[in-house]
Amino acid sequence: AAVSPSHTAFEKAPLPQLGLAAQTRIWLAQLDWQTGLTLVWLLGTALFLARLAINLCIVGLISFFAQNTSAPEWHRTLKKCLLQLDIDRKVRLKTSRIVSFPMTFGCRRPVILLPAAASLWPSEQRELVVLHETAHIKRLDALTTVLAQLACALYWFHPLVWFAKNRLQFECERACDDCVIRHKSMHRRYATVLLNIARSVTAQPYWLGSTVQMAHKSKLKRRLRCILNRHSR
Repeated sequence: AAVSPSHTAFEKAPLPQLGLAAQTRIWLAQLDWQTGLTLVWLLGTALFLARLAINLCIVGLISFFAQNTSAPEWHRTLKKCLLQLDIDRKVRLKTSRIVSFPMTFGCRRPVILLPAAASLWPSEQRELVVLHETAHIKRLDALTTVLAQLACALYWFHPLVWFAKNRLQFECERACDDCVIRHKSMHRRYATVLLNIARSVTAQPYWLGSTVQMAHKSKLKRRLRCILNRHSR
């Protein structure tokens, strides 16, 4: 049987080319809600993991290029604090002009980063600060902070996870405050040191989320109230 000319022309006619926007709309229309939610979760998790990796790289570079503290009084203070807390790990003291307050970074080879102005601190403040930071090292709070950030990256959509992370950071600082007070019994002097350090902070960059910070302004008021209350732990 002969094929009609109209049917032959229909088979040979080129298909219309769809634009990228049209193809995207068709692809999205074919997705079910479960697949869509999974893609949104994966995208959010990837963004938060990338942010954490960038933060760790920035702090790692700052720690790498920071200057080793060569002053003998600092090393004597560090050795004394390590003995008090029974820490047999190697801890490095470094100073950097980029940081404006003490912080601890690293798990395997911990580093205590100090601001450049720390060279002018009196011996009492120097010992209180180093004791606080070595308490973080003994408790492995740098590792805890990273794990909390990983949990937030996986459950970024859940507000209770972010609340738990903030509460965890606050309790870490309170535990180290307890350690300092237990060894020094200097409530008012230690509170004054924290307040002076917080006042010297000019800005808190976003990459500080991957470090253990000594004097975070948003939580300082509650910490000072707990420190000055001699019956609170």
